[in-house]
Amino acid sequence: MTNGIPIISYGCFHDVPRIFLIRYQAKLLLFESRFSKETDDYETLFRVYLMPELTKEQIKQSGDRLSSLSEKLIGCLPVKQIKFDETLREFVSEDSLRSLVLK
Repeated sequence: MTNGIPIISYGCFHDVPRIFLIRYQAKLLLFESRFSKETDDYETLFRVYLMPELTKEQIKQSGDRLSSLSEKLIGCLPVKQIKFDETLREFVSEDSLRSLVLK
């Protein structure tokens, strides 16, 4: 994969990681697509959160509730827009993040 951004941590894997952390444009970002009991399926959007610097221990202890530590919601991206490496666990394509505006 060209222009691959390493996934720092991921969880809740269903087809793709449904929660993962990356560092993009010098910012720590959390992507989260939660399971909906109403639709009995995962959301079709990733909510993207700006995160403070976190220790490995904070990441591990927070599990699938990392968004509760976020500084703010930046926006949403369709799950289908995010392109992962062939393992679906190591990298995301930088090209798939181009529409994300960070301030």
